[in-house]
Amino acid sequence: GSGGGAVAPGASIAARRAVPAVKRELSSSELAGERLNQLEGAAALASPVFFSRGADGSLERGVHSIPLPQTVGGRPVLFAGNHQLYGIDGPLLVREVLNERGVLIKALVYPPLMGKGFGDGADATSQRSSMPLHPLPYPPSGTAEIFEMYGARPISARVLVQLLAAGEPVLIFPGGAREVFKRKGEAYRLFWPDAPDLMRIAAKYDAVVVPFSGVGSDELGDVVVDTDEILALPIVGDWFRQRVDVLPSLVKDDLFVPPLVVPRVDRGIPRHYFLFGEPIDMAGVDRSDEAAIAQKWAQLRAAVEDGLAVLQRKRADDPYAEFYRRTAYERIAEGRQAPSFM
Repeated sequence: GSGGGAVAPGASIAARRAVPAVKRELSSSELAGERLNQLEGAAALASPVFFSRGADGSLERGVHSIPLPQTVGGRPVLFAGNHQLYGIDGPLLVREVLNERGVLIKALVYPPLMGKGFGDGADATSQRSSMPLHPLPYPPSGTAEIFEMYGARPISARVLVQLLAAGEPVLIFPGGAREVFKRKGEAYRLFWPDAPDLMRIAAKYDAVVVPFSGVGSDELGDVVVDTDEILALPIVGDWFRQRVDVLPSLVKDDLFVPPLVVPRVDRGIPRHYFLFGEPIDMAGVDRSDEAAIAQKWAQLRAAVEDGLAVLQRKRADDPYAEFYRRTAYERIAEGRQAPSFM
């Protein structure tokens, strides 16, 4: 059943003290420090706010009560939710849990984003040229380095099993690159596989699965030319197809072709909102029971979709949802974050 009440709340003082040590390690080189500054810059623009469901299902601010391995007896915790345009959501989530709880969640990312399988990636130049869309500036320079600094791993069933077996906290986006490169009119739609394999693996390792929903990045701008339209173009489409045909496909139609998005200057960067839903405890769920596994998969998906609806509704009450008003407040407040709807 749902393990909402079984999860011990609160971050330990020891976990809090671990934050500076982890950050020191992350900032150990000049390049790493530069990458961290880039992420901090993105976070300042997005001014993300985080919410979670309390044991009674009520909405609360922050991530202090989300389950982590040390609050569930050393069992693994699997965070699963929607992915957004261009994928800045993953680093923002990992950064928040590190800052507030002193725990580094292991994000599973699309292998080409880490330069895996394309050249040797031994240094910044070869890693850059090993990216599938080189010389295009996507993903941005330093993407692989920041993922490695934050303990991300290239996604595969084998890596997921290793991490869960070791009792780690893991972040996964079931919609993968298909949700990162949405087509026109697809904001906040899920493109998840029908097969509930993720929940079967979670059940094998008695994982606590935490649904999460994120809102903001899908409205970074207007999609002018989407993935399908780019691939249909003469010459340009062929150039992309030659590069992406050799890439692994993890979700139907997850073509690694970024859409052309024009930022809305009048609107600025939308505020980002994240909601961690009620945990789904997989302990005691028989992984050979197809109906039970399918029901848990449907429960996870429904929780993410519900969270998306809640965030889109609630943000209308945020007095600082608007970019220019928010950044003016935060500049005057000398870096203190602008309030939100709660």
